[in-house]
Amino acid sequence: MGFSFGGSTAVGFVLGCPWAVSSVVLLAPAGLIRAEVLGERCWGLLEEDGGREEEAREAVLDTLEGGTLIVPDDWRARSQKGEVVAEALRQWELDEHGGYRYSVFSMFRDGAAIGCEEEFRRMGKEKGKKLVVLGEKDDLCTKQQLVELGFEADGVKVVVGAGHALGRTHTNVVAELIIAFWGGL
Repeated sequence: MGFSFGGSTAVGFVLGCPWAVSSVVLLAPAGLIRAEVLGERCWGLLEEDGGREEEAREAVLDTLEGGTLIVPDDWRARSQKGEVVAEALRQWELDEHGGYRYSVFSMFRDGAAIGCEEEFRRMGKEKGKKLVVLGEKDDLCTKQQLVELGFEADGVKVVVGAGHALGRTHTNVVAELIIAFWGGL
């Protein structure tokens, strides 16, 4: 199972070692992000050779978050009740892990977050059990893209109201889909 960049990584692993995998779950996989989704400014900053790396890092993070990260004022109370407050987790990640911004940026600039259409096309043709779970509001990877690349439409589930962070924001729905998939194998 791979989420976001981990989804793109999982595709590479399955293609490299198909004998080692009996099923795979891709959760909001990166790898198929189109230039228009990133926007002209972000795309230009990614292609630039230095000088504005901090600006490029922030542009990538803003793209993933869908804009400026806003943590709700009541996040502590909600967390104490057992609710997952994705924005607070994200802020903690940004504040406490100095290398996080750099690692995300490097996935876009140097990794397999974009430009992996051929790998996904090959993955779509792979025999074996595949489940892809996408957020309805996540345009980094769409059901239409995956179906056009050879994935079976009924193997691509879309979580209504979810964005790219669906694993944090729609935990129960995502877990139910994965459990049903693996339980049916």
